[in-house]
Amino acid sequence: MSVVTRLGTISMRLPESRLKTYVRNIGYFIMRGIRQGRKTLLFNGVAMEMNNYPLLGGTGFEEPALRGYIKHRDVQEGDVVVDVGPYAGDFTIYAAIKAGSKGKVIAFEPDVTSYAMLCANIRLNRLTNVVVLKKGLWSADGQLSITGTAFASQLSADSHKYPTQVPVCSLDNELGRMGIDRADFIKMDIEGAE
Repeated sequence: MSVVTRLGTISMRLPESRLKTYVRNIGYFIMRGIRQGRKTLLFNGVAMEMNNYPLLGGTGFEEPALRGYIKHRDVQEGDVVVDVGPYAGDFTIYAAIKAGSKGKVIAFEPDVTSYAMLCANIRLNRLTNVVVLKKGLWSADGQLSITGTAFASQLSADSHKYPTQVPVCSLDNELGRMGIDRADFIKMDIEGAE
């Protein structure tokens, strides 16, 4: 019995909970890696895609998603790119390589699991032009609840139903604190909070 089959069996037997979501996520990462011909490795107990990056070039990035992001304008050398909801960093890495040493990518990722994977992928690809912020992006600075985990996380104003709080900030405020006066390219994948 394969690891994925075992994880699926375990997941089906578990009641809905954080543990079930965790098991389901591991199976998802492994299956996605197998389907796309990627290596998979465990990072802090979470299966993570090892993208023989650059993720493009046939080994990684989901082509339809990338085409959607760059449909009207591709990332240019020297661009300041804001990646909101980078997940494991496929687009972050792509943008960092395209922007080059004169550019910068600012990634906002409040989810603990996704943040860890993103940072690991940035280290793996030896990128020095990426700033990762463990914050969500919102209309104002403050705190919001976060629901779910990894690819299924969302921000919520309902702190009674979802007690886990994360810092959030407005894009203008955060760029101002960083001394950045422009954003040339903004990519958002934030589960409807766009």
